[in-house]
Amino acid sequence: MSTYGFDASDIITSMQDPNRNKRSVEYDQDRVSHFSQLLTLDGEKKNAVDTYFYDALI
Repeated sequence: MSTYGFDASDIITSMQDPNRNKRSVEYDQDRVSHFSQLLTLDGEKKNAVDTYFYDALI
């Protein structure tokens, strides 16, 4: 995932941080959205990333 300049685990770690503020939450959501958009051309890869996010957050 480092091809895109950041890695999914970094986003998940920052989203799970209880001390994050509203601005950083919005920033994380933008990063997740951007990350997903970058992968829309490759449906198989995008599904794998979505599964990774859901599994880590649940």
